[in-house]
Amino acid sequence: MEQIFQGSFEVFDNEEQKQTCKVSSGICVLNNNDVSPPRSFMSYMLCVLLQDIVNALSEEELELCAQSSFAYWRSTLTKSSSGEKSTATMIMAMREARRYLMGARGDKDMALEYLKKTCRYRQETRLDLLRSCFSTQEENNHEQNQEDVDMVAHLQSMILQDTAHQTVVVQGFDKSHCAVLHLGNRTCAKMSNEAFLKTQLYMVERALATTEARSLGRQEQMVVFLDAGCIQSKCAPSLQTVKELVSILQKHYPQRLKSLVVLDPPFWLRTMYTMLSPFLDSRTRQKFQLASGEKEQKKIFQEILMDTSTASIDDIDMKHFLTKVPFSQGYIHEVAPERESPPLATAGQPQALLAQ
Repeated sequence: MEQIFQGSFEVFDNEEQKQTCKVSSGICVLNNNDVSPPRSFMSYMLCVLLQDIVNALSEEELELCAQSSFAYWRSTLTKSSSGEKSTATMIMAMREARRYLMGARGDKDMALEYLKKTCRYRQETRLDLLRSCFSTQEENNHEQNQEDVDMVAHLQSMILQDTAHQTVVVQGFDKSHCAVLHLGNRTCAKMSNEAFLKTQLYMVERALATTEARSLGRQEQMVVFLDAGCIQSKCAPSLQTVKELVSILQKHYPQRLKSLVVLDPPFWLRTMYTMLSPFLDSRTRQKFQLASGEKEQKKIFQEILMDTSTASIDDIDMKHFLTKVPFSQGYIHEVAPERESPPLATAGQPQALLAQ
């Protein structure tokens, strides 16, 4: 956590973020105990805007905001000094606020509004349980009530059900150490929309946690590869379900998608993209790439991936990935000590939940 905490300082100084600060929000003087000393005037103005936003959050919202960082969230499950936690909380909350400020194109009030909505969303949907639903008992250090236990059993069931019909796995990195989330062929015509949505969000959280761990907090985005060549339209989620997923990602995960590469998109998928395009932010649309044919795909793999061998998701064991690979590690290239699979929760049976 300490290394990731230190790495978090670096994200406040790149050129794209400096452009955000060209939007003025009035004069403000930083407090003497500012936790992120700016290294330039533009960085100073960014810190001013971010402090305005986080100071408008309640204590509970500030904590939820900081918990967008998996490393921070995990660290809160262990004892630490109040001073350490206060500083880390502020830094991680400011980092999340910065993403919303960029997403709102420098509009501080809009960024604050959407940030507060995301805090409510995280609380209401219990993203903490989604993150920890496959954790092992030895990794857990807090008890959950029976309602939480039942919810974990439901989450496990849905994710295992959905990934039995589609490989969805975090594997490999791009050349900037951003994790790559692979979405493979879907083979089942019958599907649960709820299971599909929960699985996608679970994997997004894993990909972002893996990016954070691999880059020590210096990167915060993910790359997505969608292998669409073998997906039939009857096996695909409905347009309404995809629109709901896109809406969740745009509202609650701003600035998290680095690029989305669709491999061998069939006609029906191109049509769906045309229908969804008006609902996408212009900057999000620019992140989409379509690659048809082996030659074009090989070129993209070489341009993006640190190791092109990670482009293949053949022979992926999804149960192994879910139950034995730590939450913030990819399927390969980050070999972790073998751990016992967690007992799958059953509704009505007490089980301690683990936070990775």
